[in-house]
Amino acid sequence: MRYFRLIILFLAIIKGIYGFSIEPSQIQRGLAMYHIGNGEPVFLMPYPHASSPTSMAESPLAVILLDLGYSVITFDPPSSFQSSRPATCGMKEMIDCTNETLAFFKIHDSISLVSHSMGGFCAIAFTINYPEKVKSLTVIGSPSGWKAVKKWGVQKSWKWNEKAYWQSRRWGARVILGMDNLKIHKKLDNLITSVSYHQRKYIERTPVLKSDRKKPAPVRAKWLKKVRKYDYFDELEMIIVPTLIIAGKYDRQAPLKMCYELNYGIIGSEMKIFSNSGHFPFIEEQEKFTKIIGQFLQYSSVDKK
Repeated sequence: MRYFRLIILFLAIIKGIYGFSIEPSQIQRGLAMYHIGNGEPVFLMPYPHASSPTSMAESPLAVILLDLGYSVITFDPPSSFQSSRPATCGMKEMIDCTNETLAFFKIHDSISLVSHSMGGFCAIAFTINYPEKVKSLTVIGSPSGWKAVKKWGVQKSWKWNEKAYWQSRRWGARVILGMDNLKIHKKLDNLITSVSYHQRKYIERTPVLKSDRKKPAPVRAKWLKKVRKYDYFDELEMIIVPTLIIAGKYDRQAPLKMCYELNYGIIGSEMKIFSNSGHFPFIEEQEKFTKIIGQFLQYSSVDKK
């Protein structure tokens, strides 16, 4: 859907639609937490990195879930958006913040998790560690761990004789070594964005300013270094809740092989392929996505009762 950003801007200006504000519902010890809307709650796992233009509370996924009649629970990871808590950028931090948010909003029953990309990776880790808290799991273009990223990830999008290949290697190395700055961070993000959509009309690059080279990269960019320690492929069989895996046919961040690996490892999981999408099927094929995730969430809720 081409007008997601306009919708979000409209929601920011005209408060009261859906009965919520995009301001945090609560900031507790520096952690910004959100409960948006009035329907059955769904937990929307935020991205653990620093490569999202908006809080997950303002994301296209949040808009879709609200349109379906659900309420959205999420948080801003430490040191991002409205969370001022110092960040460690590890998986334990993401899991602990999820538990803290659910506890604050008094979610005592299991809840459906919806997640995208590295947010989906965190949702997988949470489901493995706290299966009793998860009603259903939806992952969109997500890996099982660093081994899958290394084998099939976006770095495979370019051939060795392409300029982008060497740019990704050089900028990625600087991030991992802690030698990056805001300019490098934006350039690497833009490079990845350039291959993330099948329909190129949706590509929006972040402006890179001359002054960015004198500014530090976002704190949460350290996730790229930390994520190399985590892999859950051997534990996927521990996930026994209804699971929907959504894959874009042309996704170069999470290619079909990566999604098939999840489908194979999570027994009984369902996989849906979007034939006209890259990494963002909820943007490129919004109507189809809304129908499929709506049916899955409704089915999994009934199935658990």
